[in-house]
Amino acid sequence: MTIELLFCMECLNPNNCFLGFNKQDLIPFTQLFPSEFSQVYLMALGNQLGIYISDMCSSNDFTNLKEIESLTKKLVETKKHVVYLLVYLLIKVTFVLPLLLRLCREYFLQ
Repeated sequence: MTIELLFCMECLNPNNCFLGFNKQDLIPFTQLFPSEFSQVYLMALGNQLGIYISDMCSSNDFTNLKEIESLTKKLVETKKHVVYLLVYLLIKVTFVLPLLLRLCREYFLQ
């Protein structure tokens, strides 16, 4: 799961105009979270990711971003987190997952 998380984070990284973006790597990652991404959401996410990357690469607001944290802030500032709700959910999951993994390790190591 940790390796999949790293791949997902790299796919979402805005550095170099989203050079690491790969829709095919992002969709399997979402299947780890069936309570967040239903089958209907998965189909919609596939379409949304295509539009999202095109929009991000053509927008001056997003072309110079270097990390996911700045991407998240800019999405909220421009209210694109509402337009790309499922992409934003995917980004939030990638932020929360490392914390959950660490908490689980600490709990089970006690």
